Amino acid sequence: MIDGSYSIRARVANHLNISFEKSFLISAIEDPSTRNTPPEIISNGGQNRAQLTQSENQAFVTNVLAQDPENDTLYFSIADGNDSELFDIGLSTGKLEFTIAPDFEFPEDQDKNNIYQVTVICSDGKLEDFQQLTIQVEDIPEDTGVTNFTLSPGSILENQSTGSPVGKFSLILENDPNGQATVTYSLVRGTGDQGNQFVRLSGDQLTANRTFDFESESAFSIRAKASAPTGPRRSKISLFKSRMSLKTASPFHLIQWFPIC
Repeated sequence: MIDGSYSIRARVANHLNISFEKSFLISAIEDPSTRNTPPEIISNGGQNRAQLTQSENQAFVTNVLAQDPENDTLYFSIADGNDSELFDIGLSTGKLEFTIAPDFEFPEDQDKNNIYQVTVICSDGKLEDFQQLTIQVEDIPEDTGVTNFTLSPGSILENQSTGSPVGKFSLILENDPNGQATVTYSLVRGTGDQGNQFVRLSGDQLTANRTFDFESESAFSIRAKASAPTGPRRSKISLFKSRMSLKTASPFHLIQWFPIC
């Protein structure tokens, strides 16, 4: 019986066929031991609304993370909306992506202003939580002399000690295809530098400056700059992930590019 109030009517009669009728109100109350509470989206600030920024030409947006008090299996979906058809989300993973990587010069959002709106939903099969995401797509210089600026693998097992490797930076200079030029990497301040304090950079090697807990925070953004003596320079925001012990590493996702002028 579902929680609520129900009305019934009953009749009683004796051997002389004299009867009496009366209505009764029955209240059904949920057993507290089986009570279900809704899941809670905790990523991107955990509020009902969140704003994200990413560069053009990148399909990955964010991993939607949620928790459920009863540890029910959680499912992710996208609510109908103005730009909802431009996105996909993993049913069980919460991985949110553009169906086609956005192009700043040819915006596909409803207002054609490179600001995309999408509402994600997390459900335990009965109850749900939602989060409305506003995604600002930014332009990037597409001819800087630097290509394939990457951090690989860009992930680390949780609970590893300080100094454990996170990844190695690399790039290709268009005017130095044989890799003879000396490239200098550095961590810089600016948009997306929230995770810089948690890592150390020595040469092209990035290492942990603390231990990481997958359950409390599974991803961090860092901002790094690559400089070559021949002139090309580029900074980039990357996402590196902590991952559960004895689990396969999640893919590394580039989330933004920014030039340093």
